[in-house]
Amino acid sequence: MRLPLIALLLPPEECGAGARQRPPSIIALVGAGGKTTLLYELARLLAATGKTVITTTTTHIYPPSPAQSPGLMVEASPAPDAVRRALEFHGRLTLARGKDADKLAGFAPQDIAGLAGIADVMLVEADGAAMLPLKAPAAHEPAVPPCAQLCVAVLGLDGVGRWFQDAVHRPEKAARLCGAMPKTPVRPGHLCDLALHPDGLFRTSPGHARRVVLCHKADLPKAPAMAEQAAREARRRYPDLAVPWYMGSAREKWIARLPC
Repeated sequence: MRLPLIALLLPPEECGAGARQRPPSIIALVGAGGKTTLLYELARLLAATGKTVITTTTTHIYPPSPAQSPGLMVEASPAPDAVRRALEFHGRLTLARGKDADKLAGFAPQDIAGLAGIADVMLVEADGAAMLPLKAPAAHEPAVPPCAQLCVAVLGLDGVGRWFQDAVHRPEKAARLCGAMPKTPVRPGHLCDLALHPDGLFRTSPGHARRVVLCHKADLPKAPAMAEQAAREARRRYPDLAVPWYMGSAREKWIARLPC
């Protein structure tokens, strides 16, 4: 059953709770395969419900277009009152610490807590992937804020079937996590290792944070079957990890719970 994209932010048991639905206030997105698209689409949907929303990063992102974010503030130490005024005007706002070359530079993970509470919801892009659909984190990644209440691991289904070295950021590390070689194709079953392996995408997620996996770009041909196979493998290989798996499309604004 398809659900609205915004249901990704809610515990599964609350997806039909109507007016009681309340997303967490600090949400981190990690992984690859459409994080930025998901970031701004979730912000737009949250703002449409009347919530004020900050989008930001602990890594680097390109400056948003006006359609992605109607407001942008670049300040090393943003004044809360100035941020609140911008939110009153725009409803949603992108914050950045500075600018490096053609990208916006984000805040240190530990500094995100100081921005919490200014908006109803803060969405944090906490990982980089060099524009590739899949990734494995390096020793210093992902840059998840310690105060994050929800961590969403994004896996781009358009990487399945391509060789690790062509589709995955840090392919050698990813291949080791999956027991594969860089010059072999990514299989649906490899996705569960990229997400759930102890050195995978949740490796820096705080222990108190809820975790969710999104197999993204499920609007592509054959993608739903790939997502379903990945979730089945997750259930078989990581039976003690109660992490909900979804497939979905930020472009089409839907998700669907996968059996796992």
